[in-house]
Amino acid sequence: MAEARGGYNRSVPGLFGALIAVCALIAAVWLLSQFQNRGTPDPAKTVDYTAELAEARRAAPFDVLAPSPVPAGWRATSVEWDGGGPEVSWHLGFLTSAEEYVGLEQGNASAPDFLSDHTPATEVVDPVDVSGESWQVRVSEDGREHALVQLRNGVTTMVTGTAPMPELVAFAESLTAD
Repeated sequence: MAEARGGYNRSVPGLFGALIAVCALIAAVWLLSQFQNRGTPDPAKTVDYTAELAEARRAAPFDVLAPSPVPAGWRATSVEWDGGGPEVSWHLGFLTSAEEYVGLEQGNASAPDFLSDHTPATEVVDPVDVSGESWQVRVSEDGREHALVQLRNGVTTMVTGTAPMPELVAFAESLTAD
């Protein structure tokens, strides 16, 4: 006599039931995931640079600059004061309201080394007037980045970034040492 087979009985209706259950589970997970915050976090956090600025102004052998006021809609995203050693440097980076980068770099290292370390803009073009003073203008090979450069008393001051040239000039005009 034939023995009855034990265990799970397979059937087409059972297969369809399992398929429907799996699809319902996938749909429920997808639906719940739609309620989560899907915004991409901003990789460039806003920073407060006042403490570093005060330290740099206290310790630097040159006038440390910063914008006054910061242009409307701009936010500081990076700051660095490197006061160790005879060569010191100050960096302050911003994102404009159009999410373009503008950076202020100052340092007393040799100008060619300082410039090559802080900007891809190497091609020198016609200078611009910033508050009655001539600043050298450099452009990167791809034309995306510009740098305004002023060399004075062994200190290189540079405003560099991907923002349009008028914004770079306006930013340079806003720089003060107090």
